Formats: sequence, C-alpha cells, structure tokens
Amino acid sequence: MKNPKLFLGVLFLVILFSTMLFAQQDYQIVQNFKSRYSQIEHSIAKADSSAQLDSIQAQVILLKTEFLAHKDLLDKSLYPNDFNSSIIKLINALQLRESDFTQISQLATTVSQLKFQVDTLNSRNTVLLNQLQALQLEGEKNKKTIAMLKRSVASLMVSLHKRDGLVMSMLDSLIPAGIRQKAELTEKEKATVYSKAEKENVISDIKRAINDNIKFLELTNLHPADLRSVSKQERDFESLWSSLGPEITAVYSTRGKSVKNLEEINSSFKSWRKAIVQETWNSINKTFANYSIILGKFSNGKEFTQAATSFINEEISTEGLKGKEEEENTYKLFADSAWFGKVQPVWIPYLIDNKMFSKSQQDTIEARIAQWKGILYPTWMTWVYIIIGLFLIAVVFIIIRRRSSKREKNKPQPDNSNL
Repeated sequence: MKNPKLFLGVLFLVILFSTMLFAQQDYQIVQNFKSRYSQIEHSIAKADSSAQLDSIQAQVILLKTEFLAHKDLLDKSLYPNDFNSSIIKLINALQLRESDFTQISQLATTVSQLKFQVDTLNSRNTVLLNQLQALQLEGEKNKKTIAMLKRSVASLMVSLHKRDGLVMSMLDSLIPAGIRQKAELTEKEKATVYSKAEKENVISDIKRAINDNIKFLELTNLHPADLRSVSKQERDFESLWSSLGPEITAVYSTRGKSVKNLEEINSSFKSWRKAIVQETWNSINKTFANYSIILGKFSNGKEFTQAATSFINEEISTEGLKGKEEEENTYKLFADSAWFGKVQPVWIPYLIDNKMFSKSQQDTIEARIAQWKGILYPTWMTWVYIIIGLFLIAVVFIIIRRRSSKREKNKPQPDNSNL
C-alpha cells in the first residue's frame, strides 16, 4: 500500500465506528427490554380481569423468548437484578394479581351467604327486643316474670353478639385482605365493593346492628361481666369500621353517591359507647333502688359521688326526726346491703378499671358512711355495750363458779375408817 498511514487511519475509523455501532445496538436492546418490562409491569397493576392477565402472561413469555439471546448483556445491564430474576418478578406479580381476582370472585358468594344468616338473626332479634320491652313494661311483678326477663336478656345478648359477628364478617369481606393494603383500588375492585355493599345492604345492617345494641342497653340492667363483653364487641366492631370505612366511603364518593349514611356510622359508634357508659351508671342506680334507696340521676363518677354523699348528708341532717328504728334500717340498707354488699365488691373494681371512678371518690363516700354510722351508733354507746357485755360475762362466770363449788361440797367424801 502506497500510503500505510492512510490505511491505518481508515482502519481505525472503521473499528471505532463498528464499536460505536455495536455499543449503540447493545444500548438499544437494553432500553427496549426495560421499556417493555415497565409496560408489562404497569399492565399487571391496572388489569381489571383474569382474562387481561392471560393476555399479559403471553406478553411475558414473548419477552423472555425474544430477549433470551441477549441474556449475558442484560445480566450485566440490569444490576442488581438479572434477566432471569426480572422475568420471575413479572411471573410473581401475575400470580399475586390473579389471587386478587380470585378473592374478589369469592366475595359475592361469601357476602350473600352471610347476608342470609344476618337477616335471620335480625328477625329473631326484633322479636326478642319487643318481648323484652313488653316484659319491662309489665314490671317485675312476680318470680315468673323476673325469670322470663332474665332468660330474654341472656338469649338476646347471645343473639346480638352472633349477629354482630356476622355483620363484621360481611364488612370484612367487602375488601379482601389481599387488596386491602393497596394505595388505591382499581376501578374493577371499586365496582365490586360498591356493588356488593349496595346489593346486600351492608351499610344498613351495620347501622341496624349498632342501633339494636343501643336499644338493648336502654332496656336492661347488666352486670360488669356482661358490660365487659358488650364493650369488647363495640371496640372490635368500631376498630374494623375505622380500618375499612374510609376506603368504602371513598368508593361511594368516587361514584357520586351520598356518603351521609357512612358518616353517620361514626356518630352511631359514639352513641353506642355512650350508651354502655350510661348503662353502667343506670345499673348501679338500680342496685340502690332495689333496696329502696332513691338517688338522683348520675352519669359519671363525680355525679355519682355527689348523689351518694347528698343522700347521706340528708339522712344525717334529719337524724332524730324519723325514729331510731327507721333511721337505722335506712343506714343498713344503704351501707350494709347496697354499698358494702353489692356496689363496692362488684361495681367499684369495674369502674376504677375503666377510669370511670377514682379511689379518692370511693374514700369520700365511705368516709361519709363512717360519719353517718358514728352518729347513729355513738362511741359512748359502744362502750356501754362493751361494759354490759363484760358484766354479763362476769355474771355467767360467777354463776358457773358457784354451781361448781356447790357440786364439790355435795360430792360424797371417801371413807377412811378402814385405813
């Protein structure tokens, strides 16, 4: 070659151009893979049916087939992932999305089955509530009525608890666990949630469950153990609604539907909690009334303390006007029977545990009871009773001693003449 420098220059340019061309091709291959990968990933997230997922699965297989020849290049370019792990991620995403649609397809059957059971219990609870109300109006006239009332309360409490559990299951099933953690539901998922909530009247059943529980509390006087059970039921129900209610409200809102009924559920739970608290105080008031102790109405620990101490103060201020026997009988009914017999051992621990009453308020009432007792049974009278008691013991002792001495004197003496 006449000009070797020219040849070398041309060769260098050819090699440089070829290298750049191959590098550009490799870059384009990687970019094409990433672009198609992202499109498939997006399609999986937005899929509205299993049929769409079948189509996307075919795209994944085609992606793997077309780019398998470039596996080594992609392994180097997709760090920290590689070609195989990227394909596996798409397959796993497909399977996870498919499980979402499986849950949604099962939703219709689950909610409908629960709805039938809820309707059955709703009818039964209506009958029981009416029966309970009729018995309350009749009053506790005899043992038979009282026994029927207790049975009705127990039966209705069990039935309400079971119905509430089913309604909670219906609510829980509206948004399956698999799709619950998503930032946003797809249109298909929103449509399914809305359709089932409307078809099965889930929102109405939630409101009815709460209202039935409030009515039950208004008609009964429960014990602390029953109130603990009712309180737990309310907390569990409200907790579930707090976690799912906002999502269901959003579903209704995006469809242009009124969310007033859903927002009313929040205030209904507040009313339920308030009814539980008031039922507690009503039951305590009823405990005193059972012993003919009529206290003013109270709705919290402060009012209860005031009502109890006001009653005692009234009794102290009128001491000596009603007769000793009647005054002592009132004290025994209030202090011995109602307070120390029922309220203190049964109700006070429950009130303190639920922060409705304090130890200092208990001490205030018991200090007034002690003062009341001191007026009815003065200390000097106590000493009189003690002296009289000691005197009687002494008299009995002397009588026993005298009888013993008399028996000793009359006892035959041994004959010692033969000794």
